[in-house]
Amino acid sequence: MNKKPDTNALNEQDFLLKYNSSQQDAKRSAIILTLVVIFIFMIWDLLFLGWQHPATANILWSRAVLTLPPLAWLYYCCYSEEQIKKFDFWCFVTACFIGVSILYNIYQYNRIGHILRVDGLLLYIFILYIIPGFFQKHKTWCGALISLGYLLLAYVLEWPGEKLIYGAVYLGIFNVAGSWHSWNNDRKTKNDYFNHSLLKKLALTDQLTGLYNRHGFDEKLSQLMTKADQNNGLLALIILDIDYFKRYNDSLGHLVGDQCLMAVSSGLLARRRNEDDLVVRFGGEEFLMVFYQQDGDLQTLKQHIREICPAIAALEIPHPSSAIADIVTASAGASIYRANSDTRRTQLMQAADSALYRAKQAGRNQTQVSE
Repeated sequence: MNKKPDTNALNEQDFLLKYNSSQQDAKRSAIILTLVVIFIFMIWDLLFLGWQHPATANILWSRAVLTLPPLAWLYYCCYSEEQIKKFDFWCFVTACFIGVSILYNIYQYNRIGHILRVDGLLLYIFILYIIPGFFQKHKTWCGALISLGYLLLAYVLEWPGEKLIYGAVYLGIFNVAGSWHSWNNDRKTKNDYFNHSLLKKLALTDQLTGLYNRHGFDEKLSQLMTKADQNNGLLALIILDIDYFKRYNDSLGHLVGDQCLMAVSSGLLARRRNEDDLVVRFGGEEFLMVFYQQDGDLQTLKQHIREICPAIAALEIPHPSSAIADIVTASAGASIYRANSDTRRTQLMQAADSALYRAKQAGRNQTQVSE
């Protein structure tokens, strides 16, 4: 989130991933409900045919084999961080298996002299279009394929023409209505998600530089401290201040000052090594950086800290009013957070601030590290 909010960045894949991850409880409930419906169908098979009928075991077995394994896999996906990314696809596969099981049982009933009504398939189509976490495109494909399969089966089995027309009309109505409803629901869900994401980004970012602001920093730092505790990593919190920035503004004007802040922001962003490293505009000419060192290598972490101030000087932004150089420089103070220590955010900030004070007292354009 260290770039300016951009609605184009909120792509479809990002929406699917975050929406699927946030709806896991609803997905599990829908899977359980689907299992209940399948068991009701199986009980109906028993009551309709009876235990002694030679086709009963085959019908029950086919229902179980074609529906229970994919539903069990789908339930597992709700707990898997990797598979939840593909949840929409696995929903499509599972729904197709369930639809095929219905068609196969219609065929089996026809072999023993029973032409089933289309009602069971209509119930399937209805449920298909209302289950959560399964989007309109895949629902429509699944509904259309299973409906066409039913009509092809009816044609091959030479059912009466009026029965074929009856099925085609009702399946068509259910699919069109369901697809339209699902499309509207998906559009509303996406709009709500995009609007919420944009508002959240605006609340957590600085509007001039696009960096995190104080609110964004508080939220992200807590997450990184927890991550460091879990992985036995290290964190470095760096407070950076542009040297003599008030003089820069007074001599060159606030517009040029804003351009300087944006250039420094870009320079700090270039020092990030991965998505866990953080850059914050804390206010005025003051910036914060957080480096996350997952492997716990303190020397490597300190090396990255020492490279910050030289990176700002390397931008070679002219500063005619500076008392120490003819270019923009910066002073920085850093503190180190060790995994599972008693150190709190306030203590990290105080230690880094003290180190920044020592850097300024020592002549500026340098970094001091507090242990």
